Amino acid sequence: PLTTAEDSVLLVQITDSHLFAEADGRLLGLDTHDSLGKVVDLVLAEQPVIDLALATGDLSQDGSVASYQRFREQSSRLRAPIRWCPGNHDELTAMRAVADPERLLEPVAEVGAWRVVLLDTLGCAMTGAGTEEVALIRRAMTQANGPGGDAMFWGTHDKAPLPLAALANGAAVHAREIDDFGGCAHSGSVVIPAALATAERCGASGARLLLGLIAGYEAMTRAGRGIGEAGWGFHITGVAGPVGAAVASGVVQGLSFDQVMRAIGIACSSSSGIKSFTQGSGGMVKRMHAGRAAETGVLACELAQRGFTGPLAAIDGHFGLIEVIGGSDTAVNALTDKLGEDYAISRVWVKAYPCCGLIHSVSNAIETIKLESALTPADVKRIVVHTSKRAVDHNGDPDPQETMAAQYSIPYCAGAAV
Repeated sequence: PLTTAEDSVLLVQITDSHLFAEADGRLLGLDTHDSLGKVVDLVLAEQPVIDLALATGDLSQDGSVASYQRFREQSSRLRAPIRWCPGNHDELTAMRAVADPERLLEPVAEVGAWRVVLLDTLGCAMTGAGTEEVALIRRAMTQANGPGGDAMFWGTHDKAPLPLAALANGAAVHAREIDDFGGCAHSGSVVIPAALATAERCGASGARLLLGLIAGYEAMTRAGRGIGEAGWGFHITGVAGPVGAAVASGVVQGLSFDQVMRAIGIACSSSSGIKSFTQGSGGMVKRMHAGRAAETGVLACELAQRGFTGPLAAIDGHFGLIEVIGGSDTAVNALTDKLGEDYAISRVWVKAYPCCGLIHSVSNAIETIKLESALTPADVKRIVVHTSKRAVDHNGDPDPQETMAAQYSIPYCAGAAV
């Protein structure tokens, strides 16, 4: 339910309405205008008084003036100040013709849809903060280190030392398997907790925080691409994540170039994470991979700032991450190719289903078939999925026994989609 404390601001985000010029325009079989109306109805039923609404792209599917007029009509029912943030299908000229100037948030094209990335990650954290595994992490950290600190445990009123807050918050973002994908897997669950916790402690400006987010996504993604298909069984989030977290935290707090480089070296020495969680037990540990990566990067900066040294070629040097953990498709050139031109944060995509990103195409294909053919579970005798050997090895469990295993299982997710 949408609730708010007296001293809070209630923000409602509406995203990807994909409206058409025609009132009955359909996408994947859905009447998008009707769907938006139902979403607004649901929001008003839950919370009739809203402080601010944020509409994020794609507002329109065809970029027409008429589609934005339809969006304005529907969203005005919220009776709240609203800001429009365009997506890749949106046409700014058409949007400006309809939206009041103060409503339109100009896109920051050179750094991608960072607003959406940040809001999505925080939303994932709020829903993940209440899970059993995250509660266990917070409890263990508090009991081991005592209460209090300089950064919040998200979803609570409690604080902890900076590295431990990054650990719990990273796990919270990743806890429901709905955090962002693309670039490097689950960058948001690593980079954003590290950057925000650091900013909270040092009082960084919004501009400095944004710079840290962009740099952290870039570093984590490029390290991940350089490593490639991390040696069979390694989890790239835990391997490349410490690099992204170290860069994000270092940039946010204004460390020198040499200190950030030392922090990367320290972080690389702590890179880890194996995919044994795909084998049917211990799924909680996957959530911790993101948190540990965030914690590792933050701690590396704490050490480097105080003079602790780390190897300067820990990513691409001899016995570095790429050489030691990389698989058969390593690509050292990925560390610098189009650097400063093609930003990783602009290629992030938001998950539609709470499952492994590699399974989304399967779930979406089945959803599309259902919409186009009125398929019901009773009609289905067998589902055949043609996919890669990697997906079979990683996502082929036909009988998952816990939540994490189910979220990684193509057979389970295909059945759930039906």
